[in-house]
Amino acid sequence: MVSGKTMHLRVLTRGELVYEGDVSSISSVNELGKFDVLVEHANFISMVRDYLIIREQGRADRELKISQGILRVGQDRANVYLGIKQ
Repeated sequence: MVSGKTMHLRVLTRGELVYEGDVSSISSVNELGKFDVLVEHANFISMVRDYLIIREQGRADRELKISQGILRVGQDRANVYLGIKQ
């Protein structure tokens, strides 16, 4: 990770903004296994499942349990469109 830099993350369900803020990294799972998205990550689109871990600088990790979703990354911005497990 590039020290001190962040990327902007928005996590949305069909009718709700679940999270919006600047993060240092995101972790999840896709069909190939666990992966991380770091600041300055190349453009990337993937299905995600099971969980989304949000890492903010200076704060504890936040884990969202999810069923599935789509993650899109580009130009230090990430959008996740998903369904949250109840």
